[in-house]
Amino acid sequence: MTKPMRNVSASPNSVLSMSESLKPNGYTGSATVPSAPRWESIVLCTVSFLISITVGYILVFRHQVVLSDAVSRVMNAYYVFFRGYIHMGAIGFIWNPFPSVLEMPIAAFHSIWPSLVTLGFASNIASSLFSIVSMYYMHRILFRFGFNRIWRLIWCLLFAFNPMILYYNGNGMSDGMLLGCLLAALSGILAYMEQRRLEALAVGALWLAVAFMFRYEAIPFFLFTAGAIALALWRLRQDRKETEAMLVLYAMPMVYAVIAWMFLNWLIMKNPLYFLISPYGNASQIGTGSYATIALSAANHHIFKSIELALEFSLLFFPSILSMAWGAIQQFRYRPDPRWIVLLSAILSMPLFQAVMMYLNATAGWSRFFIYYIPFGVCMLALIPSSIHRNAVKQCVLFFLTLLFVFGDIGTFHAMQSPLLGNGDYGVIDAIKSNTPYETFTEADTISQYINQHNMVVLMDSFDTSAIIARLTPAKCVITSDIYFKSYLANPRGKVDAILVPKPVGLSKLDAINQAYPTLWAGKVAWARLITTFSGPSEYRLYLVTSSAP
Repeated sequence: MTKPMRNVSASPNSVLSMSESLKPNGYTGSATVPSAPRWESIVLCTVSFLISITVGYILVFRHQVVLSDAVSRVMNAYYVFFRGYIHMGAIGFIWNPFPSVLEMPIAAFHSIWPSLVTLGFASNIASSLFSIVSMYYMHRILFRFGFNRIWRLIWCLLFAFNPMILYYNGNGMSDGMLLGCLLAALSGILAYMEQRRLEALAVGALWLAVAFMFRYEAIPFFLFTAGAIALALWRLRQDRKETEAMLVLYAMPMVYAVIAWMFLNWLIMKNPLYFLISPYGNASQIGTGSYATIALSAANHHIFKSIELALEFSLLFFPSILSMAWGAIQQFRYRPDPRWIVLLSAILSMPLFQAVMMYLNATAGWSRFFIYYIPFGVCMLALIPSSIHRNAVKQCVLFFLTLLFVFGDIGTFHAMQSPLLGNGDYGVIDAIKSNTPYETFTEADTISQYINQHNMVVLMDSFDTSAIIARLTPAKCVITSDIYFKSYLANPRGKVDAILVPKPVGLSKLDAINQAYPTLWAGKVAWARLITTFSGPSEYRLYLVTSSAP
């Protein structure tokens, strides 16, 4: 007869549903931890949003820091409603859908404020909204770790003003959105480890499923933290069947999210793995060699250099090195606090995943892929004082760690200016410091004005022309997400007046028109006649579709 599973819910007089003799050293959890002050959370979240949206506004409208990845998500949201018919498939199946889904209602107001689309400011609003999520859960974690009000406020503000957190909360990229989801998931796991609250673990698991719909990097975080939960429960001598039940509870939302995404890929794109093998996806872009650096070349198929480079990015927030070392030491204690292994798994999951990707030459090695050293490093620093019982000593340690936090924020700013540690960001920092526009949109303005003035319908791949499309009326172009794009590409005569094609170098090699007609830009397609060439980095050429075209 199967042994019935015992109740794992925390009783009023129990923290971990285990005897006092099995509690880990330094563990200070309580089954009756009160909720963090709601007014305090509201104030901090409001401040975080106002800071982030202000930074986003300054980036876009003063320095013209308009990032192509962020704008592309806005354009996907825009295509859903403003291509003449409602088409949810326009969100695309290359990148995860939730950034565009979140931006759809914001982009809907583009007729009132065109910059929401033309400058992609809808994405800045979306990432600023997720700064609220990051702040809310950082505040909850600090409260749970026993920080009093003054220390909580100081640490939350230091977190919000960390230069990299500040930048990614306001710049419209999905990194800030993923960061908020992962902090929410981590908060749920920590609550479960402290109080054995199943609903907390379930909420954390749901946040992980949401995280997957923002970025694929949620998967390594899930795998590492699932392993940490299993190890922690084994150390706490929990029954094996109960551990398996907890892992199933933790895994199911993520599994369902992955299956749902694969099903949609199969239903629309006829391949459940389209998001992995898309001609525009990560592997295809890396394959063009556009993101190669000396450091990445050295790490290519060299496992030790890959790990070394991934760990070197911890200098984005150097206090994380101390916190990781302290967390590793804690694992050698007799019955260690289970929160340490969870935090270690969280902070190492993304860097080690990137180490594998660098080994396989499948990543651009941008600094934003390592931003997670900052929030999880802060959480690990915050846990250090929990094992100190003398209040005077604890306050001294907190003061020292706060100073370290301040210097860590300063170190982040300097690291972002390094070509290695700031890979992908240092160009923006240089533009801001020199007070020069990061983007000018001269090329996009020239092309869109030409098309509008000559009243023609142009076929173009939206992969690299989103800035142009944003400045055209929908009837002026046929783009990749249109359901008849492929048929028009194969048989353009009578369907479109002209075709816009970029020079087939770098990422422009992936342009669907260059893929279909590799010699078109060079003028070697008999049925296409050159109308004009546009000056600019992409060197676009506009070709007339003649009567001899298919």
